[in-house]
Amino acid sequence: MKSEQAKLRPYWTGLRSTNGELQEDPHASQLYRGPGWEIRFVPYEAEYRGLSARQRRNLVAHAGVKHELQILARSLTSAAYVATLLYAARSLVEGIPVERILLGWEPYQAVPLDRTELESLPPQQREALEAHRNSFHIETSGFFDTAQIACRLAHRRSLRNAALKLLLST
Repeated sequence: MKSEQAKLRPYWTGLRSTNGELQEDPHASQLYRGPGWEIRFVPYEAEYRGLSARQRRNLVAHAGVKHELQILARSLTSAAYVATLLYAARSLVEGIPVERILLGWEPYQAVPLDRTELESLPPQQREALEAHRNSFHIETSGFFDTAQIACRLAHRRSLRNAALKLLLST
């Protein structure tokens, strides 16, 4: 298992939980596994410009910690697959693909955190992913449920195909 985890690379998604959601939800986990990939929720500290370190600590202590959804996969292709699976799972949770109304398929993309992998991509794809990372974030509740559903979909082909067909049809 260790050797498999060592091969996984981190990918940024821009999907963030609300303040303190992990502490409030007893069923929420920080790690979800699928075949050949993982979804982790890593603590995210927003940039509070103009505040001292003490003020930032007090703000986090009062409001709670935000977590960012991070995909760990072997390649950008499999990370993009997981991102699409997350989009399908989120659409099941919401009933409709809410973010699609605003941005099309844009919300659920995986951006390599490994600089060498990003630089090995064709220039147009690299620029598009960097622009996505600089301009896009979703912060809402429910990503823990979404990750859990995505893991279940990944293990059952018939459910996965149904969820993806629902996403395409809406």
